[in-house]
Amino acid sequence: MEYYNKEFYFGIRVESLEYYIKTNLTELKEKTLQSTDLIVHQGLKNTLVIQHEIATAIEVLKAHVSKTLNPEIEKLDQEIQQADLEGLKIRTAPEVDIIDQKINNIEVDIRRIIISYDWSSYYKVLIGIVALSSIDALMNYSSYQVIAKYLLFAILLSVATAIGLSLASHTLGKWMQKALTTKGKWIWFLSGLLGGGVVFFGLGLLRQTYLRDTGLLANSPIIWMLLNNFFFAIAILLAFTKLPSDAQEKEKQLKDQKLQEIERLNAEKKLLLDRLENEVRRIHECKQKLEGFKIYRTELFNQLDSERDHIVSNCNREFTIKSGSRLQQPPQLLIQNNQMS
Repeated sequence: MEYYNKEFYFGIRVESLEYYIKTNLTELKEKTLQSTDLIVHQGLKNTLVIQHEIATAIEVLKAHVSKTLNPEIEKLDQEIQQADLEGLKIRTAPEVDIIDQKINNIEVDIRRIIISYDWSSYYKVLIGIVALSSIDALMNYSSYQVIAKYLLFAILLSVATAIGLSLASHTLGKWMQKALTTKGKWIWFLSGLLGGGVVFFGLGLLRQTYLRDTGLLANSPIIWMLLNNFFFAIAILLAFTKLPSDAQEKEKQLKDQKLQEIERLNAEKKLLLDRLENEVRRIHECKQKLEGFKIYRTELFNQLDSERDHIVSNCNREFTIKSGSRLQQPPQLLIQNNQMS
């Protein structure tokens, strides 16, 4: 006979306990049959002595069930009582409120920050500056083979020149922004054109030497310098007029700092709420387990009571059959079905 349901409450099962009960009940049934034969042989008129033995054996099994399950029940009950879940809720609520207030204050500060630069166009401007400054150096990488023996080295030199020109136009544009006077802005602009002219003239010489054609005007280093310096000048002016100023960059940095602070506070808030949620879940699981153990214990007690009645009934039947007499009334059970240890 099974003493549990495989889908039992909250999955609570103690297989070793169930096996112990099953083994002892089997032994009790065999012993009862032997005792019945003995009292029939002795000529006793009833089975009260055997009923006492059965009741005592069942009570011993109930005591073993309690001894096995009660420590776990007490442990879970103590863990639930010591959890102080309400206290944790009370402590967590004001902490979360403080964090929410800080977040609201920071959000107010963010709304007050005026972003005067269109940062969505920032990377488009950078791409334009890089393209205008370095397109010649990248497109004519093969001319670097005049000074570089291998094509790979020529490509690397071409990329390095392109990066340098892009950084130069970007930096010159920023310096022009910082210049306090119109004269200072012109000085930086013309200095950039002068430096760019030198570089582009050198690139023109490399190109002319690589093509080995000095007769065409289009291959003249001077024409090449003027053409590329024109695009370089546009790149400088683009950086000067379209890149964000230092003040605009500080606006964005301040806003980003505020947003990062909100992210940090939200992480702290989530940590507090997760801790509370985990504790609530843990206590809920403990309560489920506790209820499961109690129901499991009660079910085992009920099964033992049922087995006791079944064994007594079988004993009385065997006694009646073997003694050849009938009892005037069913033997009274020594323990009621609802009695538990």
